[in-house]
Amino acid sequence: MTIYRYDMTIPVRVVSALHSGGVDEAPERPITDEDGRTVQPNAFVRNGLGEAILPGRSIKGAIRAAFEEHMNELGFSEEELKSLWGGEMRREVGTRKKQRGDGTDESLALRASALTFHHAVVWDRTRGDLPHRMSTAIDRATGGAADGALFAYEYLPVDTTFEICVSAEAQDPTREPPEDKDAQSTTPSKETKGTPPAPPALVEKALQAIVTLLGGEFISLGGRTGSGWGAIDLRWKKVSCKKVAILSEQAGNNESTDFLSVVFSQSEPLKFKSDSKLTGNHPSTSIRIEWQAPSGLFVGMNKPDGIKSSEEDTVPAAPLRNWHLNDTHRADHGDATYPKVAHEDKASLLLPGTSIRGALRSHCSRIARSIVSDSEGSDELTMAEDVHKQLAADPLLVRYLFGTTEYRGAVRIHDCEGQIPEDTGKDKPLKLTRNAIDRVTGSAAHGALYSELLYPHATWDPIEIEIDHAQLCRNICQDPGNCALSTVSASDQECERPAIKNRLRAAILLLTMAVTDLCKGVLPLGGGTGGGLGFIEVSCVRVNGLPDDTSPVEILFEAADHPEDSCKVREARANFARDILTRILTAFAEDGDEATSAEQRVINLIRQWAELGPGDDQGSSVPSHFRPTTVRIGWNSPTGVFVHDPQADDGNTQYPLRAKTADNNGKNSTAPLLLPGTSIRGALRSRCSRIARTVLYADNPPSQVESFTQADSDGNQVPIDIHEQLAKEPRLVRYMFGTTEYRGAVRVRDCTTKDTGPSVTVTHNAIDRWTGGVVEGLLFNEVTYPHATWNDIVIEVDTARLLQNVKTESGIGGLSLDECLPFVRASWCLLCIALAELSAGTLPLGGRTTRGHGQVEVTSLSVAGADGQVVNTPPEELLWKRNDSSEDDARGGATALLAYLRNKTEKEPSYEDWAERLQKLEEPTNGASTPNESDEQ
Repeated sequence: MTIYRYDMTIPVRVVSALHSGGVDEAPERPITDEDGRTVQPNAFVRNGLGEAILPGRSIKGAIRAAFEEHMNELGFSEEELKSLWGGEMRREVGTRKKQRGDGTDESLALRASALTFHHAVVWDRTRGDLPHRMSTAIDRATGGAADGALFAYEYLPVDTTFEICVSAEAQDPTREPPEDKDAQSTTPSKETKGTPPAPPALVEKALQAIVTLLGGEFISLGGRTGSGWGAIDLRWKKVSCKKVAILSEQAGNNESTDFLSVVFSQSEPLKFKSDSKLTGNHPSTSIRIEWQAPSGLFVGMNKPDGIKSSEEDTVPAAPLRNWHLNDTHRADHGDATYPKVAHEDKASLLLPGTSIRGALRSHCSRIARSIVSDSEGSDELTMAEDVHKQLAADPLLVRYLFGTTEYRGAVRIHDCEGQIPEDTGKDKPLKLTRNAIDRVTGSAAHGALYSELLYPHATWDPIEIEIDHAQLCRNICQDPGNCALSTVSASDQECERPAIKNRLRAAILLLTMAVTDLCKGVLPLGGGTGGGLGFIEVSCVRVNGLPDDTSPVEILFEAADHPEDSCKVREARANFARDILTRILTAFAEDGDEATSAEQRVINLIRQWAELGPGDDQGSSVPSHFRPTTVRIGWNSPTGVFVHDPQADDGNTQYPLRAKTADNNGKNSTAPLLLPGTSIRGALRSRCSRIARTVLYADNPPSQVESFTQADSDGNQVPIDIHEQLAKEPRLVRYMFGTTEYRGAVRVRDCTTKDTGPSVTVTHNAIDRWTGGVVEGLLFNEVTYPHATWNDIVIEVDTARLLQNVKTESGIGGLSLDECLPFVRASWCLLCIALAELSAGTLPLGGRTTRGHGQVEVTSLSVAGADGQVVNTPPEELLWKRNDSSEDDARGGATALLAYLRNKTEKEPSYEDWAERLQKLEEPTNGASTPNESDEQ
C-alpha cells in the first residue's frame, strides 16, 4: 500500500470586505461617535501572536458547502464526497438519524477527511489596526436605530492578499485477499465496512475542483455573506501543488512531508488551473438592477467624538467608502481628523449590501402584511420591542427570503461601489448645508447648522441580488407555518413538490414587487430620505433563473419625452414598473385576465401559491397602504423662490441653489433651480406647530413645561435647545414629522424647475442707522428667477408609520387600532390645514421671505393612494385645478382642501373633531394610565 500526500498553497485576493469573528476579547479601542454612543468592534479572530487569521475550519466549511452545491457540475458522486470529507454529507451534519431519510437508526460509518485546511494568517500586526465598519439594526417600531443594536466589524479591506494552504492524503485502493473459508477473517464485513479512503485520482480531482471554485468566485469566506461580504478570487490562474508518495513501511514515519521529499526524491510537482467551463448553474434567481442617483445618495460614517464645527463653517458628515488596501485615507479614517479632510478622499463610495437588504426586507414585510391582512398574527402595532423578536414575527414569505435567528436567509445582496468621476469639477463633492429653525427666534438655531458631502455625479455599480432556491426550499421545509408539510427534508426531489415549489414562487414574486417599487421611485435607499435623498433612477432590470424558465428577462426604461417634467417622468416610471411585473408573469406562464392589472394578478398569485387566502380579480382591490399616500401640488412663484448657495457666490453677487448634478452654479449656469425637500418639510412642520399651538393655547398660555424658553442665570427667557423644542411640539406634529425618538411619517422630495426663464438681478444695500446713508462695503446683489416654472411639490405620507408613531409614543401596551386611529387622522388633518395655508398664499417657501421672496401660487392639488382609513378617499384624485381663464380663483385650492376635510360619507367620517385630539389621549381599554399633553417634557 502506498500513501500519497499533497501540499497546495493557493494565493487569493479579497474582492469584498471579509470578516471572520472570533470569541476572543474585544480590542481595547472603543468607538465613540459625536452623540456619545460607544461600541466595541467585533474583533477578527486572532491567533496567540495577535495576528488576524481565517481558521481552517471556516475555510473548509465554505469549500465543502460549495462542493455539495456544485457536485454534479464538478462530476462528483455522493460516495466520492463522503470519501473526501469524512463519511457524511454536510446537510446530514447535526441531523437526527431518522431525519436523514435512510430508514434506519444506525450510526453513520465515518472516517477522517482526506483534506486538511490550515489556518491562514491574513493580517500582520505590523500593518496596524484593521479597519472597521459601523452598522445598526432598525427598530420596526420607531423606524430608527434599535436600542443596543449599534455594532461594528473589523474587516479585511479589498485587495488584501493571503494564502490558503491545503494538505491532502490519499491511498491506493486496498486489494481484497483471496478467500480462505478456514481462516479467521481480520477484515471488516461488508455490513460494517466504513467509507473507503480516497484514492489519488479522486484527491487530485478534488484539488482541481478547489482551484476551479475559487477561480470562479463561487466561494465566500467568513461571515455576513448574505450581504455580499467575503468574496475572494485567485491571484494567479495556475496553482502549484507538491505530491509525495510514501511506501507502506515509511507510512508510519512521523517526519514531515517536505523532509521525505528531499530524502527519497519523491516530490512530484502538479499544476492546477481554474476551469472556466464551470458556470455554476445551480438553481437560483439573480436580479441585476442598473441605476444611478442624481438626487444624491448618502450613507454616512460615524463622526468621531471631538469633531466640532467652527462659528464660520461646519464639518460635514463624510460618506461611507469602500477603502481598498492601498487607499491613502484607509489607515486614518477612524481618526478624529478624517472628517475634516474627507473631501480630499477619492476612494470609492459604498452603499452596503446590508443597507439595500434591510430596505428590501422592510418593504417586503409591509407588502406581505398588506396582502395577508394580518392573518399570520404579524400586526405592526403589536410588534415586540426586541429587534430579533420583530424579525421572527415577520410574515412567512419574508422569513423564507431573508432568514431569522433560526435559519439563514436565501437572499444575498452585494455591496455597491460608487466611482467618483475623474473629470475636473465633477470629482468634487457637493457640500449640502442645512439648518434647523429656532421656534422662538424664527432664525437658524444655535448649533443646528449641519452638512453632508454628496457626490451626485458618482457612477454606481449595479445592484446584484441572488436568491438561492435550495436554501429557500430548506427554509420552507423548516418553517412551514400553518401549512403542514409531510416532510422536513429539503432534497432536490422535495423542492419539486407542488406545495414547496408554489411557496418558492410566491416568495420570488414578493421580492419582485419590492424591486418594482424601487424602480418606480417609491422605495428610497440610504439615509436622509425624509428630505429627498436616496431616490434612485433605474435604467435596466435583468432577471435570470426564474423557476421553470431558462430564458433571461430584460426590461429597459424608456425615458420620458420631457425629462425636465416630473409628471412625465413619473408616468414613465409607472409604466416601467408595470412592464417588469408583466414580463415576470409571462415568465411564470401566468398571463391572466387582461382586464386585471399586472399588480393585482401578482398579488392573487402570491395569495394562491402561499395559501394565504383567495385572490381578487378586481383591480380596485389592490392593497395600497404598503405605499405612501402622495399629495402633489402644482405651483409657481410670481416673486421667485430664492435658496442661497454660498458656494456659488461671486464677490457681492449671490446666486440661488441649483440641481445637485449642476456642474456650475454661478452666472452662466443653465441647470434647474432647486428647492430642497428639507426646506419644504421644515416650512410645513413649523406651520403645523404654529397652528396646533394656537389652538392649544388660545385661552391659556403654555406652562413653563410646555414653553420653548427657559430662564438663564440672569433671569432672562432664552430659547431652549432645538431638539428639546422639537420634543415639546404638540403631539400631532410629532406623529407626522418625528422626533429624536422615532422617525417621521412624511417625506418631501426635492423640487426643481422645468424652465428657469430669464434672471433678474436685484441690488440691495444696508442703511447706516447713524448717517442714514449706505453702509460702505455692504452693497450686494441677488440673482432671482421670478418667471421660472416649477415641477410639482411631492409629499408622501406613510400612514402605517403614522399609526406606529402614535403607538410608540403613547407607551400604552393595550392601545388598540381603533384607539390610535383618531389621533392619526387628526395628524393628517393638521398637515392638510398647513397645505391649505400654502394654497392660500400665506405660507412662503425658501429664504428671504421677509423681502417678498417665496410667494406661492398653487395651480392644482391631488391626493393619490388614500387608504380609506387614515386618509379619506376623495371622489377623484385631482382635488382641484385652477382655471386659467379665471382671475379670482387664487385660493380655490385652500377651499377645496377644507371642503375635503369637512366631507363625510357612510364609511368615512369627516375630520371636524381633529382639534380634540390635541388635548389628551382617550382612555385605553386596558385601563392603563393616560398621559396628558401637559405632562410631556
